[in-house]
Amino acid sequence: MPSDPRTGTPDFSQADTRTPFTPVGPPPETVSQPVAVHPPLPPPPLPALPGYEVVGLIARGGMGVVYKARQLSLNRPVAVKMILGGAYQDPTAVARFLIEAEAIARVRHPHVVPVYEFGRHDGLPYLAMELVDGGTLAQKVMRDGKLDPRRAADILAKVAAAVAAAHAQGVIHRDLKPGNILLTAAGEPKVTDFGMAKVGDVHLTASGAMVGTPAYMAPEQARGKGREVGTPADIWALGCVLYTLLTARLPFDADTHPATLQLVLTAEPDRPRTVVPGVPRDLETICLKCLEKEPAHRYPTAAALADDLRAFLDGRPIAARPVSAAERAWKWAKRHPGRAAGWAGVLVAAVVAGGVAVAADRWHQHQKRALKADELVRGLLLADPAAVPVFLDEFDRDGVRDLAVPPLRAAADRPIGTTAGLH
Repeated sequence: MPSDPRTGTPDFSQADTRTPFTPVGPPPETVSQPVAVHPPLPPPPLPALPGYEVVGLIARGGMGVVYKARQLSLNRPVAVKMILGGAYQDPTAVARFLIEAEAIARVRHPHVVPVYEFGRHDGLPYLAMELVDGGTLAQKVMRDGKLDPRRAADILAKVAAAVAAAHAQGVIHRDLKPGNILLTAAGEPKVTDFGMAKVGDVHLTASGAMVGTPAYMAPEQARGKGREVGTPADIWALGCVLYTLLTARLPFDADTHPATLQLVLTAEPDRPRTVVPGVPRDLETICLKCLEKEPAHRYPTAAALADDLRAFLDGRPIAARPVSAAERAWKWAKRHPGRAAGWAGVLVAAVVAGGVAVAADRWHQHQKRALKADELVRGLLLADPAAVPVFLDEFDRDGVRDLAVPPLRAAADRPIGTTAGLH
């Protein structure tokens, strides 16, 4: 995964399968071989948008741009998102943009970036939205590292409640990640970028195509089954976000997108407490329940996830239960049947070998006790009567009384013979 060259911190916005919006500004300094210097390209001219004074560029990507502007009628700052025109115009991008506008218009929640106005400029649509100028959650983690667990739980509880409100309106985000969660100046989270959203039964994704960001895709997304992706995929992504906030690393991360997707499909993430020992156990349990491979084993709704996070914050018992070691082993065996069968053979052999070793050790210990008992019995039979209590104590101290009783009874039953030479 890409890292910030200045800090070495992973880039939690993570490049996705579409061309993402990238912050405007000079690239980080890097060390490279001398190259020919060309004059920088002039920035594209700011659009003249009726009713708005566009004052600067916030971000741009392969399909669109976001400008900082002032809405003249209400004299308030806004963010204006527009589709690129000219040679960059893509009918699918326009269709997605319209779906995004519909999705945001459906969802009204204090932790979703609201849309103030929808319009068209030069034949292309635009959205005027609340200007949230505290940066993204991804930028905060890259800058500050992992969050305090309670702060992480509070942020995710609010985001999960926002996602629950979207689900109630038939909107599935499908691209939840720290880069798509904005922070206000007061640190309040707001979900944005519904460009990959699924609204109702509308499908713009070809069969087999993947939608979203690999490191935050649920297994069902990673398989390219877009039509089967439902609300559980958003719950998975929320678990990935929580994991990132708690550990400052991704739960599934590899050098390439295909390798990352393979981890999503086949690997279990490191438990957050093994990465950061101070993570509370209940918060780890909540996080890992979101990251269950089977959708039915995750939280049933985003609202249920928000409720469990609130229970944690309030000091109440959570509904989720930690997965036992046996359950983890069973899930691993289901995903790797061939390797599991091989390990089963090894374990059976080890158990058999261990059983033989235990039996041999027990036989050896019995032989030692039997020899000790025999030695004490022979000594007792030849001893002076005054020494009998000493031998009895020896039987108890060495733990061989049970082995001494049979030969002593046999000796007592034998007839008393006549000693040779005595008349």
